[in-house]
Amino acid sequence: MTELHPYALIGFLAVIIGHLYPIFFRLKGGKGLSTFAGGLLVIEPLLLLALLAIAGILSLFIRSFTVGGMIGVAVAPIGLYFFTHSYMDMFVMGICSLLIIFSHRTNIVRSLKKEEKLHEFSL
Repeated sequence: MTELHPYALIGFLAVIIGHLYPIFFRLKGGKGLSTFAGGLLVIEPLLLLALLAIAGILSLFIRSFTVGGMIGVAVAPIGLYFFTHSYMDMFVMGICSLLIIFSHRTNIVRSLKKEEKLHEFSL
C-alpha cells in the first residue's frame, strides 16, 4: 500500500478534463464515466472492480444506472484511500469524481424527478 506516483493522478485528472471539455469541440465533450473507468483500470484495477460491484448492486435496488454509477464514482476517493493511504491521492480522486458527477447533473436531476426511464430486470 504505497502512494501512487504523483503524475499518475495528475494525468488521470488531465485526461478527464480533456474528455469533458475538449478544446477542438468548443469545450463540449462527453460525460467522462468511461474515461474514469479506463483510468481506474490502469491506476487501481481492484478499486474499479469494487466500484463496479457497488454500482451494479445499487442499480439493482434503485433501478437507475445513473444514480448507482454516480454513487460508485462518489465513493472512489474513499476507496482509493484504502489502497494508497494517501490524502493527496484521495483529494485528486475527489476532484475527478466531482467533475464526473457535475457532468451528469442533468441525468441526476431527471432521475430524482422520476423522469428517467428505470430499467427492469427479468430473470
